[in-house]
Parts: sequence; C-alpha cells; structure tokens
Amino acid sequence: MAMATTAVFNSRDLLLQPLPDLNISPRRTTSHALHRVHFVGVLQPWANFESDVMNTFNAQTWSLQHLDSRITGPAAVGSVDEEQVAPNERGVQGSLEGRAGLVLGAAFRAQQLDLVMGDPRGASPPYRGYLR
Repeated sequence: MAMATTAVFNSRDLLLQPLPDLNISPRRTTSHALHRVHFVGVLQPWANFESDVMNTFNAQTWSLQHLDSRITGPAAVGSVDEEQVAPNERGVQGSLEGRAGLVLGAAFRAQQLDLVMGDPRGASPPYRGYLR
C-alpha cells in the first residue's frame, strides 16, 4: 500500500490552488438577494484583465516561507475539502470569505503586504459622513 506524503506550500503555491467545491444544500434559497445600491461613477470592463493579473503575478518576488502543508496520497483526509453546506447567500459569502481569507491573509503576510480580507461591514467608512 502506498504511503501518504506531505506537500508543502509557499504563498505562490497557495494562490495557485483552486478553492474547494461549494457544497450546496438541497434545501436552499432560490430567490436573489439584490439590494438597492446608489453608484456614482463610471463602470466599464477592465481591458486585458487576465493578462494584467498574470503579468503582475509572474512579476512578484515570492516569499519562500512555508505557509501550509497537506497530506496527500491514497485515503488522505484533510481540512481543505468543504464539509459544510451553503443554503443561502450568507452561507456562500461566509464560505468564500473564510476559505479565500485564510489563504490570501497568509500570502499577504508572507509578501509583507498590509492587506486583509473580510466583510465590508467591519471596515472603516471610506470617508467621513458615509451613511451606508
């Protein structure tokens, strides 16, 4: 029988890993949760978005600090698979923020970037007197 092995990940490796599949509950919300938003400004597609992202990613000097390790191989069980169900928008948002936040937060720290992930309701207002 083959032995399980350990894979070690640095920030670049972690960012290249796909998010786990979303475990959607059979009992779930089927309506949308769109909110009235007042947007002031010009909104347009970002020309060359994918190539800009790839160029920025490839231009980074990546920290080699080990941030994560996972057991791989036959019958390996780990904490990267989604084990909770997401029945509504809040569950989907929480799952995304939790999973992406862990990886991005670790990568940001390793790259010495002062960035954090989170719910916008926890952020400081963008300007004094902001009402929403």
